[in-house]
Amino acid sequence: MVNFPSGGGRVLAVILVVVMILSLVPTFSVTAAIDKPFITTPMVSAGSGHTMAIRANGSLWAWGNNGGGRLGDGTTTSRHSPVQIGTETNWVSVSAGDSHTMAIRADGTLWGWGRNWDGELGDGTTTSRHSPVQIGTETNWVSVSAGDSHTMAIRADGTLWGWGWNWFGQLGDGTTTDRHSPVQIGTETNWVSVSAGDSHTMAIRADGTLWAWGENTFGTLGDGTTTTRRSPARIGTETNWVSVSTGGSNTMAIREDGTLWGWGSNTFGSVGDGTTTGRLTPVQIGTATNWVSVSVGPLNTMAIRTDGTLWAWGNNGSGQLGDGTTADRHSSVQIGTATNWVSVSAGSFNTMAIRTDGSLWAWGSNVFGWLGDGTTTDRHSPVQVIGENGEGFFTLFPPLDQNGDPVTLTNIRSATSITIPAPTTQLPTIRPIIAFSNGERWISSNFSMNYSISSSELTFDMTNVTIPPEISGVRIFVWENMQNMRSLTDVIEIN
Repeated sequence: MVNFPSGGGRVLAVILVVVMILSLVPTFSVTAAIDKPFITTPMVSAGSGHTMAIRANGSLWAWGNNGGGRLGDGTTTSRHSPVQIGTETNWVSVSAGDSHTMAIRADGTLWGWGRNWDGELGDGTTTSRHSPVQIGTETNWVSVSAGDSHTMAIRADGTLWGWGWNWFGQLGDGTTTDRHSPVQIGTETNWVSVSAGDSHTMAIRADGTLWAWGENTFGTLGDGTTTTRRSPARIGTETNWVSVSTGGSNTMAIREDGTLWGWGSNTFGSVGDGTTTGRLTPVQIGTATNWVSVSVGPLNTMAIRTDGTLWAWGNNGSGQLGDGTTADRHSSVQIGTATNWVSVSAGSFNTMAIRTDGSLWAWGSNVFGWLGDGTTTDRHSPVQVIGENGEGFFTLFPPLDQNGDPVTLTNIRSATSITIPAPTTQLPTIRPIIAFSNGERWISSNFSMNYSISSSELTFDMTNVTIPPEISGVRIFVWENMQNMRSLTDVIEIN
């Protein structure tokens, strides 16, 4: 079991995935050199009846309801277990909406597929697509969020773009006119995060300010009113927002100090403040200061703390909270006892989550096979997603032969330390999480390493580490906070 050190702020995690070659030599230190096979940060996105996932090797996978072609496999056939979408291995980000999907490749191109009735794909038409189509020719997309029938995205220059359904002004362009291709929202160039809900949008700028627009019937925007907004309106005066997630009629957000805040509709307790009273402005949820990730579904919320524990509240009619019941919760309850959760995504009536070993877990409604466990049976607590072709379990760290040539270690078993170049991004907090490979699949370790960091190097202490005999190589990743989860280092080779 790997433990996360506690702490608030913009918490960063290091995931160390290690593959080692057997060799016995005298004690010494080894230093890493940079190798460059493609690698990306695994992720999962739960939509309305379908799920999308990206493996560490950049391959894209899908399962669940395939109405409108939202899985992207060229058909409209629902899938009860993961199927690979195409053969490309350079996907870096994916967002599953209501009935459409948007994704970004490593070259900065944007792709969309699924239902397109309101132009939510952004390809200039209202024609649904059963496989990925490129949206425009731009190569600088860095973030995308698929809502119910609209899509929001950010480019590398910090500009914000929107398209699709705009009945409530959820695109933020000052109108209620649907857009079939991307339109720029305002002229600002400092947008860093955006979340598209059912009929509204939330976003954060580089200065830590929070902005909202679209439908506001239940106070979903958090501006103290129920007035719908057609262009971005600032929420409060705080400048320390780091993460925001919005779903149906409520919104949750995290501040830099690790506190969690919620507002909007609260009929099922989805805000998590212990009541069912709607909130028109942000209210703090509990007193904890170690929240790092939050995901809002239509009527429920899922969140992760820095200690790797998973928490849930709100509607639970299909067991989507994962606590083994179907009872609604008005305040946060811990889901199981595991302390190795790194990412969670709340779908319409189901939830998907990732653990540190790359294993993928699911629970809630399973009517279209959207849990990926090979059945259509609802689950009230987490179950593992099964592998492709119904064999084994699906892991976001795939077999080594799908990840490029395994990196090689020489004389590692007697090394007293491993030193690697420090990532260029400043790391206020480092937390190693270790998983090994036996040459066939990734497996988690049962120990953590001591480490030190300087301006140029990360050093891991190997003094008290006993490497299992079946281990065969090494990969080191640095992951950002669990909401954004992006790779900050190349794959390295130890000489």
